[in-house]
Amino acid sequence: MDNAHVDNLSDELDDVADQYEHLKGSKWDKAYKAAWKKALSTKAAKATFRRMHAFRGSKEGKMLHKEMVDLKRAVKKNLKVTDLPDSDSSDEEDIEEDMEDIASTLTIKVTEEGQDAIEKDAIKIKASMKKVKATAVYKKFEVSMKKWL
Repeated sequence: MDNAHVDNLSDELDDVADQYEHLKGSKWDKAYKAAWKKALSTKAAKATFRRMHAFRGSKEGKMLHKEMVDLKRAVKKNLKVTDLPDSDSSDEEDIEEDMEDIASTLTIKVTEEGQDAIEKDAIKIKASMKKVKATAVYKKFEVSMKKWL
């Protein structure tokens, strides 16, 4: 995204956040929470969660998790964010306001080597996902998810 549009995006996100804040505790909010509670307690939802846990514990799920951890490490090692202020405020609201104020001053740097390392791990995840999608445990999870949705 072009940096020239960041302010517009920030304004729009602030507007959306304000709208959600306005809806808290409203009739709509209560209906929304009730609908989610109902959706999460169906037989299809329970089957989906069982399949998700089975996938997570499977050989394939563990392989994909390892690839995701490797990517996280590569990003953490190679992505440098600078110009963060030292916050001496313990108030969460003050910290949030400070972060909004300085968001436009952040500098994010990734070296060529870092880009290569991150890209390499991202490619590994893509290859792993292709393998995982062909497995029975994933297909069962996918079927359960589609039924639930």
